[in-house]
Amino acid sequence: MNKREVVESIVKFYDRVHEFITFWSVGGGASQVLLGIDETTDNIEINTSAKIAYAIGEILEPFTVKPVIFTSKGNICGHFGVFKIKSSQFEIIGNLRIEGELGTYIEDFNERFLKNCTKMEIKGRSIYITPLEETFLINIILKKWGKAKKIVNFWKNHTELFNKEYLEERAKETFKSKFKVLAKRKIFRDIFLLK
Repeated sequence: MNKREVVESIVKFYDRVHEFITFWSVGGGASQVLLGIDETTDNIEINTSAKIAYAIGEILEPFTVKPVIFTSKGNICGHFGVFKIKSSQFEIIGNLRIEGELGTYIEDFNERFLKNCTKMEIKGRSIYITPLEETFLINIILKKWGKAKKIVNFWKNHTELFNKEYLEERAKETFKSKFKVLAKRKIFRDIFLLK
C-alpha cells in the first residue's frame, strides 16, 4: 500500500471503532509509511491491549477474516485477529510478545506507551502512531537489521520524533543484561549520538 491507501484504510477503521474505542495505535509498516519511511505494507497493523483487541473484534464482527484469539507461533505470541473492510485488511494485535536470543519484547499497551505515540491528524481525525522506538526494538529482537537501520536514518533527519530516554528505558527492559553489549553495536551508538 502507498501512503494514500494507508490513509484511506485508517480512516475506514477509525470511523468504525472510534466512537466506542480510542485506546489503539497504528503500527508496523503502515505507521512507517505514514511517517515517510521507505517501507511497504499490505495490511494495517493495529496495536492495543488484549482486552481492547477483543472489544474491537466484537465491533468489527461483520468484517471478520479471523477472530481475535490468543495465538502462539514460534517465538511470537499475542491476541491476534484479522478483519477486512472493503479492500483494506487490518491485523489487530493485543499484548504482543516476541522471544529472541537477544531478549524478550513485551508490548505493554498502557498510558506510558500511548504517551510516547506520535499523534497525527489524518483527514480531521487524531490518530496515534505506535512509537518508532517500539518498532525499532521489534526489528532488533527479530534481527531485521536493515529495517532497524531505516528507522535510525529517519531519526537522523527527524530528531523531534526520537525519544532517547524512552528508547533507553524500553531497551533495558527488553534486553536486560544484554543491553550493555548491544549498546556498543554501531546501530545503537548512532542512535545515542542523536539529540
